[in-house]
Amino acid sequence: ITLMNTGATIIPFGGNSLNGIQMKNINDMINDFNVNVLFGVPSTIVSVAKYLKNHNDICNKITKVFCLGEKMYNDTYTFLKDTFKNCAIKTKYGCMESAGIGYQCETLETNSYHIFNNRFVEILDQDSNKNLEIGQKGRIVVTTLDKRLIPLLRYDTGDVGYLEYSDCSCG
Repeated sequence: ITLMNTGATIIPFGGNSLNGIQMKNINDMINDFNVNVLFGVPSTIVSVAKYLKNHNDICNKITKVFCLGEKMYNDTYTFLKDTFKNCAIKTKYGCMESAGIGYQCETLETNSYHIFNNRFVEILDQDSNKNLEIGQKGRIVVTTLDKRLIPLLRYDTGDVGYLEYSDCSCG
């Protein structure tokens, strides 16, 4: 709904094993509809980018890539930056059960996120379930503080990460 409210034209595509006809259709739709944003899981965006890599006229039209649903590896980020040279690449961290947990401002890249105000994130020791110190890696557990959603209390995301406090230029 949010995308529709922005006036965006949404062209659905999906899957990691897109065939030549589907790739040509994506190429044509980017041209025909003057698409400048790709939105999806990194593995699908990479499949499309591999096909488009040698089509500089198309690649130069893409100014934004927004990914969610999978980890964005540094190699994936670098490949996308090399393919879409005029492009800002951002990801959102979350899971189906809690929706978004963290977001990237204009400054943050790859796998660093600001935590949404209505989420409480803890990092727990793998074995003891004790809270870890800032900077220590452990299991990511989230509590939702938004009454509109089904509340989650210390929901284990299945991911490993760490918390860090730092000043960001976005404020």
